[in-house]
Amino acid sequence: MNMLPVPVTIVPTPPLEEVEFEMAIQIQDIRTSGFAQSVSDAAASIGGRMLFDLPCPSGTGCQRVAAIAADTDGGDTRVMLVILSEDGLSVGTENAIGSDHIFAGFALSHAALDEHLGNLDLDGDTEEEDDEA
Repeated sequence: MNMLPVPVTIVPTPPLEEVEFEMAIQIQDIRTSGFAQSVSDAAASIGGRMLFDLPCPSGTGCQRVAAIAADTDGGDTRVMLVILSEDGLSVGTENAIGSDHIFAGFALSHAALDEHLGNLDLDGDTEEEDDEA
């Protein structure tokens, strides 16, 4: 009996931080707390922070978009988009890296700037410059 190989699709498992955040945002009561507060609370629950909350342009299929940044166990920063549907009833999340959402690039740039500004001290030097001294 001649058997042909069966194609197998391996779906990559999302990183733990993404799963934790998705669970955290799903338990929020957006109607009561509002979108921005719900995103901020969910981000804080995983040790992250909200970067921004902006209205979506018309025709994009969403009402609002927010971005959060959370540090990973490996020391990297993961940037997630939180997208409020046009009807305001559902929320989706996606990793900003690899996303084709119109705010993905802005979210990644914002996170990089936020990280850089966080490394500045009162003298305006970065931590790296202080280490060299």
